[in-house]
Amino acid sequence: MTVSSAAKPSLMRLAWPIFIEQGLRLLIGTVDTFMVSHVSDGAVAALGVANQVVVLFLIVFNFIAIGTSVVITHHLGARDRAGADQIASNAIAVNTWMGLAVSLVVYGCAAQLLHLMLLPPELTEYALPFLTLMGGTLFMESMNMSIGAVLRAHHHTRDAMLVSVGQNILNVTGNCITLFGLFGCPKLGVTGVAISSVCSRAAACVALWILLDYRTHLRLRARDFVAIVWSKVGRILRIGLPAAGENMNYWLAFMVVTTFTARLGG
Repeated sequence: MTVSSAAKPSLMRLAWPIFIEQGLRLLIGTVDTFMVSHVSDGAVAALGVANQVVVLFLIVFNFIAIGTSVVITHHLGARDRAGADQIASNAIAVNTWMGLAVSLVVYGCAAQLLHLMLLPPELTEYALPFLTLMGGTLFMESMNMSIGAVLRAHHHTRDAMLVSVGQNILNVTGNCITLFGLFGCPKLGVTGVAISSVCSRAAACVALWILLDYRTHLRLRARDFVAIVWSKVGRILRIGLPAAGENMNYWLAFMVVTTFTARLGG
């Protein structure tokens, strides 16, 4: 289908929802850390460290997400919808497998990761359940990021933004219920905050899969998750690695500084 130049959205109309979405994605961990200040100062410090590990892997998933948006846009600009759909399928499949691998590693090695960050034992008791739950479900976030990239490439930037808004609202609401024991819920502390975040993440994942089908009519089948064309993944990574690599270097440096600070505090 030919799209007239008058119907093409402006740069600002596409960009501002992306800006808000990315900010809201990182805001979830910040809000969690802020709200556990009602538990103790130690819980705040512990979640701050654990959240750094989570954000690190979100940046890893962005390698695929950034490259996916660019490559799909190239195909759509050339009116190659079939090629765009193939890139989207491969990107979602690869990020899903990467997310599953990361989830297993973080779930099984959460204590070791916190030890590498030199977190004191008295704070590890707060950080460990949070990192175990949040890290063990990172595969949903990897799917969310790749699906969001596909939607943005198809000009549906507001959809991805609204999902992030809803995810944050659910997260804050769940935090209030589990932290303050609302509606008869027991006060679960840091574990409750993690459960709330995981539930909001799952809701966002379901919403994005529905939007992917509704907006792009792209339906992935089981074989799409194994029939990966690695040459197309290479095209994605040639763009995504340099783009997200800068953020990766910055965040690793930030984590190293945090580790040194933890050692001084010990």
